[in-house]
Amino acid sequence: MESRINHLSLFNREELAAGLAIGGTPATASAVAAQVYAIPPGEQVYYEWIDTTLMFMSCVSDELAVRILDWFGKTPDLRGSLEAQMWEFQEWVNSPRFNFGGRTPLEIGDVVFDTRIEQIYEPLPTNR
Repeated sequence: MESRINHLSLFNREELAAGLAIGGTPATASAVAAQVYAIPPGEQVYYEWIDTTLMFMSCVSDELAVRILDWFGKTPDLRGSLEAQMWEFQEWVNSPRFNFGGRTPLEIGDVVFDTRIEQIYEPLPTNR
């Protein structure tokens, strides 16, 4: 039997709400954080973070950024790539280019995904 990792244990509810509030509305950030941590412990192993969530979380504090690097950067190459992505994202969030115009309302699907459900990505339409 495969042993699954509980990726949701990487953060606590308050940390998640703080990270989500960077790009989301404060009310939805708090509500979605509560929804994530209301997932029963036995079910949490089937959920994984959306990459953008990790990027926003890396902006909360240096300690959280290092925690993300330690958790997901298991090889020097992975760690280096993730660190570069986080640095670029943090630069963007701290720049005048970052403007969500009052923030974006969030839903749980913006933050985590259930690995038991097939993710279907449709190609973007092209103008041909």
